[in-house]
Amino acid sequence: MFVILEYLYSNSRSDYTFSADPNTKPNSRAVSISKYHIMTKIPELKQQRQDRLSIILNTLEKNELIDSTVTPNATFYRITDKGADIYLKWVSEFLKFFRETRSDD
Repeated sequence: MFVILEYLYSNSRSDYTFSADPNTKPNSRAVSISKYHIMTKIPELKQQRQDRLSIILNTLEKNELIDSTVTPNATFYRITDKGADIYLKWVSEFLKFFRETRSDD
C-alpha cells in the first residue's frame, strides 16, 4: 500500500507553481496513472496479482487517499491532498525511527 502511495505522490501530484495568477496550471507531473502503469513501473508489484492490486487501490480510494477517473478503456488514479499528507507523515515517522535507531550505535 505504501509503495503505491509513494509512486503516486512522486508521479501524480498537482503541484502548482508559485504564481500570483490564479489560472496557473499544474506542472507536467499532474497526471493520472493507470493500474497497468502501476503494475509495470513499480518493481515491488510486478509479481502481484491484478485482483489483489484492485483491492489495495479500492481500499486507498475508500479512505480518500487516492481518487480515480474511470474511462471506457481504463481507470486512472491520482493521490489526493489527504493521501499526500498521510504519505508525508509516514515518511517522517519512518525517518524519525531510523534516526533514533542509528543514534543508538
